[in-house]
Amino acid sequence: MSLVRLSERISYLPHVEELDRPVLALVRGDRLALAVDAGYSPRHVEDFYRELVSAGLPLPDLTALTHWHWDHSFGMGAVAGLTVARKETNEHLLEARGILLDPADPRRADIRSAQGFAEEFPPGEDPVVVTADLEFEGELEVDLGGVTARLIATDAPHTNDSTLVYVPEERTLFVGDCFCEDYDSGDDPSVCRLDPARLCALLATIEGLDPAPETFVIGHCPPEGPDEFLGYLHELLQPAPGEGGTHASAS
Repeated sequence: MSLVRLSERISYLPHVEELDRPVLALVRGDRLALAVDAGYSPRHVEDFYRELVSAGLPLPDLTALTHWHWDHSFGMGAVAGLTVARKETNEHLLEARGILLDPADPRRADIRSAQGFAEEFPPGEDPVVVTADLEFEGELEVDLGGVTARLIATDAPHTNDSTLVYVPEERTLFVGDCFCEDYDSGDDPSVCRLDPARLCALLATIEGLDPAPETFVIGHCPPEGPDEFLGYLHELLQPAPGEGGTHASAS
């Protein structure tokens, strides 16, 4: 995949469906550069950085996680600069590290059998799961120089550690997988759960942003405008019988 220039300030490496690789993005300020998500693996990070260098863009000074899931975080040990995430995200990462280090933990097989895992971590290569350098609660605003990144903790259907990254000057919102089904709770990870109350909370957070976002950068889909993205979220609250969503479920 080649880097896509969304604006003069924002570029992203598109998702790779076959490997379950999510979008990795860079917001370039005059003083600092911030990346959104830390990648599935060091290989994923290396591919992203190669594209940044080829485009004459800086490596990130700071990388923000949208949530803890491995495809967004297991490359974090290889990123440049500092990393930042919610307290809950670090708690999940510590748990995941313990699971992977314990051969007797049945959840270890669930992680290792995830889509793309074998390609990102071939036999003999194990993920080095690290936590973020910085933790925040509520909201963290970072002045990158000429452009701002707002890290916003939100309730959302996908995980209990969802973080939105909003760049108001660009009216661009990075949503990760926050609107997708929840595979973490419940006994059967193959069963999709989408909590309407948590989806309503997410919508309230997004629709309360000022100025309103005009571009939504999604973890495992191409970017969308507000009519398409918000319209889809509202449809999820009142799905037609027998119909499912058109967005890819993300991990």
